[in-house]
Amino acid sequence: MKTNPLPLLAVVALTLLGPWPALAEPHWGEFKKDNCSAIGKRQYSAVLWGISGSWEAACQKMPATINGKRFARPTRCKNASSSMWGEFDLDDPSCTPRWGEFGKGECVGPKLREYAAILWDVKDRSWEDACAEMPATINGHYFARPTRCFKNRLGDIAFNMWGYFNVPDASCPASTATKASTKK
Repeated sequence: MKTNPLPLLAVVALTLLGPWPALAEPHWGEFKKDNCSAIGKRQYSAVLWGISGSWEAACQKMPATINGKRFARPTRCKNASSSMWGEFDLDDPSCTPRWGEFGKGECVGPKLREYAAILWDVKDRSWEDACAEMPATINGHYFARPTRCFKNRLGDIAFNMWGYFNVPDASCPASTATKASTKK
């Protein structure tokens, strides 16, 4: 009588592969280096595989190690309808723009003078977002972001982004009325 070898092969395969639940454990796929996600930060992302139950809950509690940095959970989880992605923000100096030389402008308010500079080395982000988040220290005063940003254009072509800062300056008049009265 001839025996069917398939059940024996299944037992051998299970023995070699290990228990089925171990194959279904959530795990990250290969991490890819993405664009800059914030000032000084680069996003890395990967698909989360082996999820059972809520994709969002599994992603929110799944740790990872990327470039030697350990994360308890992703910075963000994105449900892409056919897969769950984890996004992690890592420090990356190449994602840090820099201000050019600050130019001293006019007095713009009581004891305030405007300073302006071009924002250089913006990578992977919009100029507006980078400018709105870029800190500066001017004359010993720290600013988390500019007072305003302005994109220089020539027709439809943008060619640089300026940040403007209102910096305390004792040489400016104490009130705008004083400034106006000196111009008469």
